[in-house]
Amino acid sequence: MPKLISSKSRTSHNGMHSNGRGGILHYYQNRLTDRLEDIKESLAELTENIKDKTSDAISHTLKNAKDQTMQMKKKMNRLVTQKPYKSLGVVLLTGIVLGYWMKK
Repeated sequence: MPKLISSKSRTSHNGMHSNGRGGILHYYQNRLTDRLEDIKESLAELTENIKDKTSDAISHTLKNAKDQTMQMKKKMNRLVTQKPYKSLGVVLLTGIVLGYWMKK
């Protein structure tokens, strides 16, 4: 912390001019302002990094969901093609159950 030599304008050991308490307050106000700007910049960088990582994670999740959907579609097409009557029975039973459930 800078020392006050007197209330007259003098340069302290760190090269700062101190005009009493006002000079010290001004010095620390500038340091605080600089530090707040550093924090603001750090938060902006952090926000950008989080946005990038979140975007990458969402893209990866959507790609996986699309791949799984395509696999299920292929399996369903194969099942319907190989066993059409069984598939028709499942669809009919599902429709009856859903219709009964929606009436209540």
